[in-house]
Amino acid sequence: MENFPIVLIILALAGFVFWSSRRSGSKAMPSAGIVAPVPVGAAVETGVARYVKAIEEAARKAAETGVDRYLQKIEASVQSKAPTPAAEATGVDRYLKGK
Repeated sequence: MENFPIVLIILALAGFVFWSSRRSGSKAMPSAGIVAPVPVGAAVETGVARYVKAIEEAARKAAETGVDRYLQKIEASVQSKAPTPAAEATGVDRYLKGK
């Protein structure tokens, strides 16, 4: 019982230090309710707009599967190998023209 006032004073000091450090730390951080002013006419993209844009980009990327890329390569190679009028005459054509 003799140490009770000393323990009480130590607890009070510890509480004071704890609460004062919390209070000063909260003053240094800006409040979540404060919003910076937006200039008039500035385009602001909301979180929903960014989400929708990300979903659309993912869908475009998913549409380009390996099969799609393969078919595009095949299509390009077929178009590049398309016969020209001078190259259409094969050996058989020349033979038949000669007869």
